[in-house]
Amino acid sequence: MAQLYTYFVFSDVHGEYDALIQSLQEAGYNPDNPIHKLISLGDNFDRGANSKKVWNYLRNHNAICVKGNHDLMFQEYLEKGMDGEFVLFNILHNGLGATIRSFSGMDMDTFKVSSLEQARTYINREAILNWMRRLPLYYETEHFIFCHAGINPILDDWRATDEHYMLWDIEDSHKPCNNTIKNVVIGHHHAFRVRENAIKAGYGDVDIQTCRYTIDDRSYKYKYFGNQDEHKPFICQNKIAIDGCTNYTGKVNVLVIQDYDPAELKADVEKVNEIIKEENSKISVNQDGITAT
Repeated sequence: MAQLYTYFVFSDVHGEYDALIQSLQEAGYNPDNPIHKLISLGDNFDRGANSKKVWNYLRNHNAICVKGNHDLMFQEYLEKGMDGEFVLFNILHNGLGATIRSFSGMDMDTFKVSSLEQARTYINREAILNWMRRLPLYYETEHFIFCHAGINPILDDWRATDEHYMLWDIEDSHKPCNNTIKNVVIGHHHAFRVRENAIKAGYGDVDIQTCRYTIDDRSYKYKYFGNQDEHKPFICQNKIAIDGCTNYTGKVNVLVIQDYDPAELKADVEKVNEIIKEENSKISVNQDGITAT
């Protein structure tokens, strides 16, 4: 039978390694527990000082990671250097410089625009890019969809949402996704902003701690750790925003949920079908009816 896993979901760590570890410890994450799984909703890099430590932690703990827009910013620098269209802008305005310093080991005295190409030679670009290019835009469990910015709620098939939307959208971040029965968990847009927009749009302010979800006819409470004020996760029907504005609050929101891995459920079904097929092969039909051979 498929295993019911405990997923520890977080987003927008932005290089704040210590804050991530603290929230995961508070949430009860145990890396030695085989049913505990990590899910990062992207934006692991930029602004904070320890992007490399975050990256190593995600890799060493087999975290499930979807791509965020800041991950894409770092990828552009690694692939194109200063020839990248937005690289200098992201260094000056979006904290990319902190990521470059973290991965290159350059200190503030040597970190200058003129040395940014040199910094690339200090970074293991092949390993990082191999990891980065494999990041999916979304990840699904049996009852949840995880995406950085979200899925387009007006499309008949949410899987047709384009890459730019999944990485950058904020206009629809507060809107429920009526094109899926699953719960959609997003980062990117700060949870307190999503809450403000939902209230303005008439959806109201619902405390996620009063909400539940159902698996196998059993009801589960949503659990979260990190911020307990306006920056805590916000729920609007089947949309959950968890970005806790970590570089400002010093805390990473961790949503803890139970669910199945759909791949394991599929394997169970295929196994049952094989058993049925094997049993059917033992049965022959003759003039007197069905007789087991």
